[in-house]
Amino acid sequence: MDWIAEGRRRAQTRLQSIADSAPSLSVPIHDSADYARGWKFLGEFYSCIPDCAYPWNPSIVHAIREFCPDVMPISIRTAWQSSRLDGEPRTMVLVRHGIARYVRDPICPVHHFDCAMPSTPVPGGVRLRKPNYIELNWYDREVRPYGYDLPGAYLPFDWELYTSLRTAYVDNLNPEELVEKLIAPAERKKSVAAAQSADEHAYVDRDIQSYISKKLETLSDSEQKEVVMNSPPPQIPVP
Repeated sequence: MDWIAEGRRRAQTRLQSIADSAPSLSVPIHDSADYARGWKFLGEFYSCIPDCAYPWNPSIVHAIREFCPDVMPISIRTAWQSSRLDGEPRTMVLVRHGIARYVRDPICPVHHFDCAMPSTPVPGGVRLRKPNYIELNWYDREVRPYGYDLPGAYLPFDWELYTSLRTAYVDNLNPEELVEKLIAPAERKKSVAAAQSADEHAYVDRDIQSYISKKLETLSDSEQKEVVMNSPPPQIPVP
């Protein structure tokens, strides 16, 4: 058993010598979040309340809703903090437009985020509902004045946004889906209106016929004959 104890002692001595010869490591202070290079993300805030400094055009919203009816215009504010390596930290807030959606029956996971909503009707007849899905974060992908770890330059809510959305929407749909999204709803709306009109006319016709039948029942045979003889001839439509 002495040779087992001797082997353990030699192994421990060898491990201790390796540990003593290993270089010591220390984490420099600039590896912390406040001293890391770049910008520290503080938070992101969403709002559907119209902002006079960053306005969105109601006409463009209505145009986008022609092919995506559940679109909601939002403003996105992101707060960042500079690194202490550059001196005393400062906070910067970047504002940009976005496109969100109110998905009623989602087939994929929705986004969970708080969004401030207006308490009164907004101008332009745009009806808003609290969104549950962010479709687009609208900013310049090429021009990045604050570096590539931050969003790019501000872009206005203009017809370029409409064109980009429309192009992406059309490119992501096959012909059958395009028909279902763009043409089928209008056709269904027409068919529903035609069915409602037909039902209305049928109801009126039934009501008139019922009234005439009840009225004739109260007349004598001679009075019925007089009504029939004095009735104007039916109008025959000219083809």
